[in-house]
Amino acid sequence: MTPELARAGCQGTPPFHGETCEVGGLSLDQLWHCYKAAVSHLTIASADAGYRSVQDWHLHDGLITASSELSAADWAAWLDSPQSLLKAWQAEDWCHRTVYPLDMAWCLRFRCWEAHAENKHSHDFALDLSGDPTLVRQFADKVRELFRVDPQVKASSDWFIAAGHTATSPESLS
Repeated sequence: MTPELARAGCQGTPPFHGETCEVGGLSLDQLWHCYKAAVSHLTIASADAGYRSVQDWHLHDGLITASSELSAADWAAWLDSPQSLLKAWQAEDWCHRTVYPLDMAWCLRFRCWEAHAENKHSHDFALDLSGDPTLVRQFADKVRELFRVDPQVKASSDWFIAAGHTATSPESLS
């Protein structure tokens, strides 16, 4: 989590102003296909946007870190294979890899469980998308149609609180 994203979560501003769709219990292959669908959905919604990426340690240990620029070409390389996506994660349990556009209109995160990261048959992979309710619900509908799973969709404020993100107050992020 970056200071900007943590502040947005605490204050209910974009990308945490609308809803969050969470898809869990995925195999690595399912995560890869679902993530590709999300990226396709989001790049249409945010054409020509610059992107930022961060190893999101907020749920892991509360660490707030800086993001870095992510080129569209580098992001596209994550989609080459399930292993490419796993390589982009490079983290520990409860750590997410997060991508968001410069305008913070949405936030896409995925995570793996360390012990199962190399087991492509494990179902311990997940992703979530936060943003405008229309964008999020369109994605949730696409996930239902393509993958026959039922993603959880809830108000981002409810998701942010349930995920333990309120441990950091907006004042401490100034």
